[in-house]
Amino acid sequence: MNDSAAELIAHCIDRFDAGRVVADEELRLLEDLALAIRRALREWRALVADLELAGPMDVARAAALILETVFDEALAPPAWRVLSDLISLGEP
Repeated sequence: MNDSAAELIAHCIDRFDAGRVVADEELRLLEDLALAIRRALREWRALVADLELAGPMDVARAAALILETVFDEALAPPAWRVLSDLISLGEP
């Protein structure tokens, strides 16, 4: 377990009566979300590679922009940090 996951668990324990159960479910859902984002990034990279009028897609930058523009406001900070870590762990 890394620091961001531990922070999310502590946050859920402080906030919810069934905090550990909530944290486990949140971690599972965040992992699913990270997998979906990485899958989409792979698909986008392949599509962009086929375009004559495009250069190579910077997948790491695209992932960072997605995190910053979509999920920064949608997720609580501990959940955002977990998602960021999960996205950076896998090969897009």
